[in-house]
Amino acid sequence: QHISLFHISNLFPSAGGTVISLFVGSFISSSLIFFAFSEMTGQGIIDLAPVVSGSDMTKTLFSAYSFCPALALVFAFTLWPAAPFNQGDRATWRCGGARAVAGKRGLLDDDGFGEGSDGGGGSGHDPLTRHHDKTFWQQVTTLEYWGAVFFMSVQLTRMKFYQGTAHQQFSILGDTTVNGIDDFYTKVFAVVAGLGWVFIPLSGRMMDKVSGATAFAVANGLNLIYAVTALIPSLTAQWFTMGFWSMANQFQFAVLFSHMAVRFGYAHYGKLIGLCQFIVSCCTLVQYPLTSLALHEFDGSFAEVNWIMLGVMMP
Repeated sequence: QHISLFHISNLFPSAGGTVISLFVGSFISSSLIFFAFSEMTGQGIIDLAPVVSGSDMTKTLFSAYSFCPALALVFAFTLWPAAPFNQGDRATWRCGGARAVAGKRGLLDDDGFGEGSDGGGGSGHDPLTRHHDKTFWQQVTTLEYWGAVFFMSVQLTRMKFYQGTAHQQFSILGDTTVNGIDDFYTKVFAVVAGLGWVFIPLSGRMMDKVSGATAFAVANGLNLIYAVTALIPSLTAQWFTMGFWSMANQFQFAVLFSHMAVRFGYAHYGKLIGLCQFIVSCCTLVQYPLTSLALHEFDGSFAEVNWIMLGVMMP
């Protein structure tokens, strides 16, 4: 998975945030592949039902897709580093994998990611990296870690609620005289949601230049913008909602992963991120009772729930 590659950002002391943003953007854009499969199925180009004994087009499509993970497996065995890179390392590539060579350490700001941020390296007495030498349990019990978990729980719950109910909300706002207008906007949203990589230069630049607090504030601001435009009873306004939703999705994951790397290091990075994502995933299940509330208690109106979510998202 892309998370296991984040330590590569340590090889780029002045652009660690940009490197992590690239991995996040590539992961987000991968959803477009399945959207393309769905569209080709709907248009009758391929038939996914008889995958084993199906048409030549079906077999060709899946054979071509299977080549990509097979190629990634080859790279993993030949180029994948045996251990995470640390700040200041230089990589030398040899048959059998990458090897880290110690190099001159870069300098870190005294706050946030900042100019020259390593994207996760460094240790010692620098206030920015004071959590690096702690045990997993010491790291996971810090207020800073749970603040990041709370932030992602609130933001992802709101995002998944909008994503999961987008078709219904488009149906309410759409012109009933235009056949299939809600389906059109739903397909547009599926494409826009996978275009987060467009904002990689912005999110990466922000991670490399501003403090962690500022980065989280920007991510929260983007979430607030799409939450506000979602309240506008106009289907045209949802173009802005979809755009800012996609931007916020790219920014908040890039901010989270960069912040965790810089502040906590990579010794327990996988466990910290895994626990965070597990908790966040459990919290996002709230979207289902919220959807039921909108459909049954508010007579199919999502405005009330959107207002509630906006209030929770306020800084």
